[in-house]
This record gives sequence, C-alpha cells and structure tokens, in this order.
Amino acid sequence: MIRPNIIALAGCLGWATITAAQVPGFPAFGQGPQGPPSASFPGARPEVPPVATPSMPTAAGPGGPINPEQDISFFEPGKLVARVGDQPVFYGEILGDLNQIVEAEMPTASPVIKEARRQQLFNELLPKIVEQKMVYVDFLQSTPQVEQRLPEIMDRLDSSFYSSELPKLMERLEVEDQRALEEKLRQYGSSLRNVKRAWIESQIVGFFLGNQFTEEREVTHQELLDYYRDHQEKYAFPARVRWEELVVRYDAFADRMDARRALEEMGNEVVFGAPLDAVARRRSQGPTASLGGTREWVKEEDVTDAALRRVLFSIRIGYLSDITETVDGLRIVRVIERESASVKAFRDVQSEITEQIQIDRRKAKINDYLNELKERVPVWTILDEPSESRPGSSTASPFPGRFR
Repeated sequence: MIRPNIIALAGCLGWATITAAQVPGFPAFGQGPQGPPSASFPGARPEVPPVATPSMPTAAGPGGPINPEQDISFFEPGKLVARVGDQPVFYGEILGDLNQIVEAEMPTASPVIKEARRQQLFNELLPKIVEQKMVYVDFLQSTPQVEQRLPEIMDRLDSSFYSSELPKLMERLEVEDQRALEEKLRQYGSSLRNVKRAWIESQIVGFFLGNQFTEEREVTHQELLDYYRDHQEKYAFPARVRWEELVVRYDAFADRMDARRALEEMGNEVVFGAPLDAVARRRSQGPTASLGGTREWVKEEDVTDAALRRVLFSIRIGYLSDITETVDGLRIVRVIERESASVKAFRDVQSEITEQIQIDRRKAKINDYLNELKERVPVWTILDEPSESRPGSSTASPFPGRFR
C-alpha cells in the first residue's frame, strides 16, 4: 500500500502490464519503447527519491523535528489535509499507508512512539500525493473531451483493478478472500474503495506521463563516453581477497614465544595433512574459528592491518604463508581466491549507460514539468499552516467541508 512517486510513475522503475489498447476510450497516449509506465500502488517502495518541489517541505516538515511532549492525537480520516486545484486530499487517504509502515517498522512500540513516527511519515507521503494530484489535475484540464471519456476509462480501470491488482493485494496482505481483505484494510485505517481509487488515479497519471515523457532522442556515442569517464567510480572494482587463517592471540598466552609455538603446531598439523578448517575450529583463537577460519571477500582497503594486507596480496594462492605478526596476535593465512582492481570495459556497459542517460533525461523533464505545473495549479497543504494546525491540533482548515 506504499505509493509510488512521480519518477516511478514516469517509467524509471518499470512498466505496467495494462496498456492503453486494453482500455478503450482511454486517450491515445504513446507508450514509448518499453510500454506504458508503471503505477505500482499499492505495493513496492520507490527506489528513486521523490522529486523535490519548492513548496513541499522536507521529511521533517517545517518547524523542525516533532516535539515528543506535544499532543500527538492524529487527524480524523475526514480531515482535509491538501487541496490541489479542485481535488481534495483527506487524511483517510493516507492513513492506511501510515499505519502499514508503522506496524511493519515498530509493531511493539508504544502508541506515543508510533504516533510520532506516523507524523514524520505524514510529512513524507503528503508531498508525493500532492505531486500525483497535480498531474491528475493537468490530465483533467488538458485531455480533449475528458468529461465524456472519463466514465468509460474509470469503468475499464475498475475492471482491471479487480482482475489484476486485487489478487496481488490479497497475496501481499496474506488474506484469502475479499471480505478478509476489507477487514485487513480497515485495521490499517483504509478501505478497498480508497485503495482502488488511488490505484486507478495512479494508472491514469502513469499513462499521462508516459505520453509526455517518452525519450526519443538517440543517445550519442560521445554522450556515452562522457558519462563513462565522468562516473568511473561506478564501474571500478577494487582489489579483494578470500582467505583461510589460523590465529593466536597474545593475550591468551603467558608470553609471545608460547603464542608462536602454539601457532607453529597448528601450521604443522596442516602441513602434514590435517584440514585447515578442522584445525581452525579446534584450536584457532580468531573471530573466524567457528567458521573454519574462512574469511569471505574483503576489499583490499578494508584490510586494516598493513602487514596482513601485504601478505594477502602477495603470496601464491593456495599456499600457506609464514607466520605473520599482526596488531593483536599471530596469523598463518592461505589465500583461496584473489581479484585485482579493475574497471568494467566501456563496451560492456554501453547499454547500461544508455538506459541511465535516458532515465536522467526523463527525471529532468519531469522536474521541469512539475515546476511548471506549480505555476498553474493552485496547491494548499496543511503543512503550509502553522504547527498548531498540523497533526495534534484542532485548528480548522481554510477549506472547510468535503470536496468532490
């Protein structure tokens, strides 16, 4: 039940299975090379951060962090928390998302802690919903004959919701039938009606954005090369190593000579045929003893002991080292596998770079589009109000009543 952001809806994170051709009456939006953009609500958290717009607060919201001593009783579901053009947003439309996240993050926390977290999440989610509403308003205002075509669009998407999205939602919430689903949603403070309405709206927004932001301009070879050179760190692989070790700690022996003799005995056991992992489990004193002395892949820069690092990246693979003195004791190591530092070849990453450049172009276009929308679509949110008007306050909204 986590809402996607505008970038995700524009196709940066995948594409929906429903196409405009499957929804007769839907405006003939272009699909682009990969199909229409995904509108995955309810479901996956977006990986791309929400687009920042000038009037939208940061996650902490204006006024700084929440004061744990303030009254934190949450809004009633019918509380108007935003108005975008003529489209209202009520607290009940967000409450299900808030409760689902809070219960997943802190199921045993006290009500006070949960409500404080709910308020923080409210400040994060409301701007995402406002973004989507702005695009929806633009769709309603700019689509020819939308009043005549919208009912059929809604009917078709309603049918698609029940045939494709409802089964996924039931699986995610681990319920077997629609009645149990509605009960589960009520526990979160939501309803099937709210979920369906949000899903349909996100589908419309996704189609609408897909039509406007299909990237057709070819990515040139020079652009690919410039990106590769400017982002070398993305394609670089540091040297790394896997090894086995036998360890003795100085603090476990009366003196250092006793420690050395103990390690020599362990090393000789391996030389004369004993499996190193068996010796390590029985006698090694390092943190890897219970794992048979095995260290999985470690980057060269993460081997903090200089002496150990020199040995690991110089000895022959598969051979026991001499005794090496380290900061906390003595070690015998045997390298299992080692990789030198390298960089992915340009020819091997051209497709990946092409895709990333197209995504970056699309993001830039969407940012410009949202900024332009903000000049045309009037937006009010409760986050614009003084702190006493936000969750925990009974101050009335400047837009009383319910809007449809």
